[in-house]
Amino acid sequence: MLIVAQNPNWGSTCSTFVEADHVNVDRMNAELHSPLLGRQFAKAFLLLAVERVLFEWSVADQWRRRIDQRKPPDPKQVAALRKRLRLTKR
Repeated sequence: MLIVAQNPNWGSTCSTFVEADHVNVDRMNAELHSPLLGRQFAKAFLLLAVERVLFEWSVADQWRRRIDQRKPPDPKQVAALRKRLRLTKR
């Protein structure tokens, strides 16, 4: 089973958006593992297309973050943005 969120097509990104940092694997396991066991699926995937993060569920491993291709922000760019927005530490 494949579930896609953050669909990059115009008009559907906002309606399917969930941020990877807000996905709680422990909660997904607590609430979704048992219902998935009773289905015909050997695996399930949650793809966060824009952030390029893939969560995978299997009977043996339950939910886990399988791929995370997000890049951390460049500290120089963050400092420059803070300076422009006058958010620098005083």
